[in-house]
Amino acid sequence: MSSRTPAFGISMRLALAVPPLAATGAWCVDWLLEFPPRSAASLVTAIVMAVAAVVLLFPVPIAVSRLIGYPTNRSLRNIALTAVASLYWSLGVAIIVSTLS
Repeated sequence: MSSRTPAFGISMRLALAVPPLAATGAWCVDWLLEFPPRSAASLVTAIVMAVAAVVLLFPVPIAVSRLIGYPTNRSLRNIALTAVASLYWSLGVAIIVSTLS
């Protein structure tokens, strides 16, 4: 193993922060503009939320393993970003699974 600690850099932070922000923004626009339930705009909102959950499939486990394996990466900002992304990812997967079944 390398003696170098893997960085929890800006790319990891962006990968954890952007998908939940995009999905939350799409949901807020949907809510504020009161799109009808079966409209094209509601479909776009659902697609954005599903894509955000799928995009988080890779960075969330990587971030969790870096937080567990390397104590130097355990800052409040990194823990908070990983927690928010993990919660959104779990919610997104639950919604996708419930929709498909």
